[in-house]
Amino acid sequence: NISEMRAIAGLKTNGRGVDGNQIDQTPAAFTELITALKTLPTTSIYVATGAKDIIVAQNNVWVLENGVLELDCFTGSGDVFGALLAALLGEQIVPETAAVLAISYLNIAGEQAKMTATTKGIADFRQQFLNQLSLLGEQNPNWMDQMKGTINGKRIVFSDITL
Repeated sequence: NISEMRAIAGLKTNGRGVDGNQIDQTPAAFTELITALKTLPTTSIYVATGAKDIIVAQNNVWVLENGVLELDCFTGSGDVFGALLAALLGEQIVPETAAVLAISYLNIAGEQAKMTATTKGIADFRQQFLNQLSLLGEQNPNWMDQMKGTINGKRIVFSDITL
């Protein structure tokens, strides 16, 4: 999450353990983190998840804007991201593209889960999220058209680009 990535980048963090902190996600803190991540070795891709997700790669900075707050409310959503990323990398997808697709798929599945959950409790959301992970690509083959964000500060329409 963003608080953990602030620590990795050598910045002050307000996170506790694996829990991020909203103070670390202010516009100023966000810019500070992106700047710091750009100074780290460019052989790695850095992903920081939060209200907005950051992906810093060798030549690009992605800011992805899908997702719902409920994803922060249960343990394991970061593990799901890691599994999605590993699956894409196992299919020889370019790492930067794999990171963008994995976090976007997870977040859009979360958005769909929130729309289909019948109660306000986290248990129903979590069940719907797990369902959406397995159904999203099958029921909505154009799920990538729902991706929102910027690359290098420019708003992009994901349906217009090839990842």
